[in-house]
Amino acid sequence: MSLLAGALALSGCGTQPSVTPHRIVSDNPCVDAILADVATPAQIGAISAYSQDPRATSVPLDWARTFPSVNGTAEDIIAARPSLYLTGSPANQAMRAAVERAGIRTIALPVPNSVAESEAQIRVVARAIGRGEAGKALVKRVEAAARPVASTHRSALIYQGGGLILGAGTLADDLLTRSGFVNAARIYGSRPWDVQPLERVIMQPPDIILAPHRAAGEEAHGLLQLRAALRGRVTVADFSPQLLYCGAGSIIRARARLDQIRAHLK
Repeated sequence: MSLLAGALALSGCGTQPSVTPHRIVSDNPCVDAILADVATPAQIGAISAYSQDPRATSVPLDWARTFPSVNGTAEDIIAARPSLYLTGSPANQAMRAAVERAGIRTIALPVPNSVAESEAQIRVVARAIGRGEAGKALVKRVEAAARPVASTHRSALIYQGGGLILGAGTLADDLLTRSGFVNAARIYGSRPWDVQPLERVIMQPPDIILAPHRAAGEEAHGLLQLRAALRGRVTVADFSPQLLYCGAGSIIRARARLDQIRAHLK
């Protein structure tokens, strides 16, 4: 059984609810990214506080700031009086138990590690909130955006602040491959979520480095060092961390950015 299937089975979301939820509360920013395109505003009671943070959001801020937010404590969730609570997986079991004891229906979803997993989550959420057709429409948009193209045979490394890179088994890896790139993290033998020393990247650089243009403190200093050391040798392209962590609409935006980068390759 896949991680997603297991989470759905445990959450009891395989059946259609008899009443469409009218007050959905989410403390999962990746679920928020689905709700933004699938739910009606009137259905949403609250979203994750992360979605209202410009540094962490995967949804438009003007959309996120029209809703109350929750921080993910049991007290916070229960006080929001949801008819359906959407959270991450693995969830805090004690907190989740407290929420369920309050009679609140709960669905827990993991971070999607592929385009296919994201599409499956869209279907699950859309079904659970009575918005099946809107879910199908979003899946079609994601499928169209993520359609695989021929390989460029160029290696690309997603290198974020602190040396974070994303290897095989991540959504970012799937998107790189579908966009015609070879994920350099695979060449390094990296774990799915890993840290690669600056020196290693400089000594064995990929063809393209995807790094955030804006960073602060030590992260900014490290990225400046990387850009300076590889100037003229490697293409360094701006790639926002907000495109990395969630599926749904983030896939569409991330693919659009990767297509831009690919189009400007020499």
